Order: sequence, then C-alpha cells, then structure tokens
Amino acid sequence: MSRKLSFLPLIMTALLIIFPSLSLEGAARGVQMWAENMVPTLFPFMAVSTMLINSGALSGFAKMCSRLTEKMGIPRAASQTLLVGTVSGYPVGAGMTSMLFKQNKINDADVCFTAAVSSFCSPIFIISTIGVKMLSNAGAGIIILASHYISFAVTLFLFVKLGAGARNTSQTEPENEEKSMPIGALLKASVESAVKTILTVGGYVVLFSILIEFISKCNILPENGFLSVFIPILLELSNGCAAVCKAAVPLEVKIMLLCFCTTWGGLCVIFQINGFISECKVSCKKLVLFKLIQACVSALCGFALSNLILKQETALMSDFWHKYGWALLTAFVCIGVCTALFGIFARKKQRHK
Repeated sequence: MSRKLSFLPLIMTALLIIFPSLSLEGAARGVQMWAENMVPTLFPFMAVSTMLINSGALSGFAKMCSRLTEKMGIPRAASQTLLVGTVSGYPVGAGMTSMLFKQNKINDADVCFTAAVSSFCSPIFIISTIGVKMLSNAGAGIIILASHYISFAVTLFLFVKLGAGARNTSQTEPENEEKSMPIGALLKASVESAVKTILTVGGYVVLFSILIEFISKCNILPENGFLSVFIPILLELSNGCAAVCKAAVPLEVKIMLLCFCTTWGGLCVIFQINGFISECKVSCKKLVLFKLIQACVSALCGFALSNLILKQETALMSDFWHKYGWALLTAFVCIGVCTALFGIFARKKQRHK
C-alpha cells in the first residue's frame, strides 16, 4: 500500500471501535443487499461462465471473434474475456485479464485497457434487480442495459481513435489449450470458482456499506439531498442504485443516474478490478478514466432513450418481462450449460479420433 494511503486502515479501525453500532448496521445492510440483490443474479452466471471457459466450449467462438476484437482495438487474446465479461458482470472480466497476462497472452501495457473493456455490469442484475425489483419497471432496466452497451462502443471508439487503446492487438490468438475435464470435476471447479468470486464481491460490498453508513450517520458531510445520492453512487454499486431508486426525482432522472451508477460501478468495483490487475504490476489510471467517460456517455444515452421511448413502451415491455422474463433467463442458463457439455463431448470425440 502507498504511504499516502497507509492512514486509511487506521481510520477505519478507529471508527469501528468508536461507533460499533454503526458498523453493525452498515455490515448488516451490506450483507442483505449482497444476499438479496447479487447472489441470485450473479452467482449462476459466474458458475456457468466458468464452466464454459473450463470446458473449452468458448474457445472456437472466441477464435472466430478474435479478428473482430483486433479491429476494435482490443488484443485478439482478449476476445474470450470480452465475451464472458459482457454476461458475467464485475469483476469476472478483470480476473480473466489477469489470467491472460500470467499466460503471456497479453503484455503489461495492455492489461489495464483489457480489464477496462472486459468489465461490465451483469445484464441480469440490471434488468432483474434494478428494473424489475427496484424500479418495478422492466422497460427501464432494458433502457439502462442498452445505454450500458452503447456507451461501451462509444468510449472504445474514442479511446482507439485517440491512440489510448491496446498497443499490440495481434499478440496471441486464443487457442484450444484447455485439457478435457470429467463432468464432475468441471462442475466442482466451476462452483468453487464462482463461490470464491461472489464471496469476494460480498466482502467488498460489506466494507463499503460500513463506510457509507459512517459518512451518512456521523455528519461528516452537510445534509444535502444530492450528496445523499452522490456518495453511495461514488462508492458502491448496490448502495448507489438503492439510493437512486429511493430519491424523489422523475423516472427519467433515476434512469440517467442508474446508467451512470451501473457503468461506473463505484470505487468498490474499481478496487475489485485493481485487486486483480495489481498482480500484474500495472497502474489502473486508464481503467478509471475509461469507466468515468463510459459512465457519463451512458447517463446521456439513458436520459435520451428514456425520454424517447420509455413513456410509450413501458407498459408493453413490463408486461412481457413479467410473463416471460424468468423463462428467458432459465433458457439462457440452460443453453450455457448445454454448450459447455457439448464442448466437453466434442473435445473427447476429437481426442478419440
């Protein structure tokens, strides 16, 4: 840890001792948010995405996409990371980026940028937790998700055009290097990896929830409606989304703020990603800049889309989601599992030939 930040653990320890009731309230709220909002939406996709990676089912598809990623200014080897990151949520993409670096598939100059472009908020968290559960409006969730991906494309284009993208996009293509695993071992490894990741995410959420509790209850900042929403958005994703949904502002403004919150992710997500890429001895400055620009673009997209289509399509999309949403999610998970199993059997058949 930098000497400039060495005082932070001391301050946190002092606050825990001086205000034990606040720390308990913050921790309890963090655990509740993690258990209710994150585990049901993130854990299944983390397990299935790990299964897809370990089975080698994604390797062929990732190799097909590698030329496209190179044209997008992303290293060819990161095509699989990008694919998994778009559906798994924070911080799976960063973990895979660290793995690619350790395998010498990307160089240290491209680690931070690869982690940035592979870090997405889970689409199921956005639609199900934010749209359906928090806002009671699946249409709003779809608009937030669309803004999330549009802002990624716009920010990536800006970075590449300004010469801030990956320096060596053609370093290594993904190869079918995975060893065949028995189905039992595959399931065990996938579940263990998903449990470890979701518990790590939960630890970060609890710590930042305690910090938010201290800031809000200890009168560290003046009482202000804007600050009561801005501080959670700045610090932690789930707390920020909850604060926005409770705010007395129009739905269009809520969508704009939620677009910013889900794309930025909060310092909690930044620290999670940095925890992975710090093993590669690189700075996360480009990551922070990318996420900030992307969050601002996402907020603008969300505000524009909500004013253009939300009022006309909300009832239709909400009715569709309530009737068929979970069926679609179940089908998606089943497709992922079947793809993984197909990859295993196809590889075994290849080996026997």
